[in-house]
Amino acid sequence: METKEAIRNRIKLERKQLSKEVVTEKSRKICQNITSQEWYVNLSGVLCVYSAISNEVLLDELIQEAFSKGQKLAFPRVRGKDMDFYLVNSYEDLEEGSFHILEPKESSPVYEPKAGDVMLVPGVAFSEKGSRIGFGQGYYDRYLTRFPKVYPVGVAYEMQIVQDWGKQTFDIPMGRIITEQREVRVYDREF
Repeated sequence: METKEAIRNRIKLERKQLSKEVVTEKSRKICQNITSQEWYVNLSGVLCVYSAISNEVLLDELIQEAFSKGQKLAFPRVRGKDMDFYLVNSYEDLEEGSFHILEPKESSPVYEPKAGDVMLVPGVAFSEKGSRIGFGQGYYDRYLTRFPKVYPVGVAYEMQIVQDWGKQTFDIPMGRIITEQREVRVYDREF
């Protein structure tokens, strides 16, 4: 069985080698797959999103559509070893922050999670059992431990779905994973 660190290194390298055109096309399909899901169409709570780095799935198309429809969006902001989400009304509410990622301005209101909210979670790799490998800093796992009411949905390219490596005690499973080819349902929750 491949170790978590070996999977992280292999998938990061494979993802880095994707061309800009491939990233754009696959991301477009993933956004379409997300927006066509019944849970997304019926979402009445806040949608937590992220600004992509390192060839992560680009959510720009989905974010623009959500802004235009008045959907409530929250973006993460990193402070040391912690991450919190802040409500954002437009791209003008974002600025370059930690790791050169677009983050909410400090003046943005803090997001208070509640049942029915959904978080689109980036990752390096996912298993069909909902396990996730991130960059190794634990930001998302710590946040989802603090706020278990938020329903986590992993977003990834199909090539990021790998054999399970064995869940660690602090890993938070995704409820679903959306790729350009399919939706992997791990567990359901009311929306």
